[in-house]
Amino acid sequence: MEFNEKSLPNASLLEVHSARLNIHLGCSEAERALPQEVDLRIQVRFNVVPPACQTDELQDTVCYQQILTSLRGYLFERRYALIEKLAAEVFLYFQERLPSQTELAIRIHKLYPPVEKMPGGVSFQLGEFR
Repeated sequence: MEFNEKSLPNASLLEVHSARLNIHLGCSEAERALPQEVDLRIQVRFNVVPPACQTDELQDTVCYQQILTSLRGYLFERRYALIEKLAAEVFLYFQERLPSQTELAIRIHKLYPPVEKMPGGVSFQLGEFR
């Protein structure tokens, strides 16, 4: 099927629903001693449809696997007391690697905080999900 620019919408959305990260995160040194699982949700809103919609080429879009792999390396030895600081660094890390004319939203979900009767965990979000 051949596309032309008029047949596609003006905007598009790429979403990673749940990327698992192991992070040294917690208010105390003891909590930060071992990595904890957090989920990362990412939305990249393209104000212009990426060329990959027509070319079917990875280099014409955002390679989320490549960014996530490098992010995991970046975060590997870092330690965070607060989920807010972690979210800010992850947001800026992604933002620096995205093309212009994109909007970003991220949510960090700490799955198992050491807080009694909090089975759903806690999350912090930067940017607006649509």
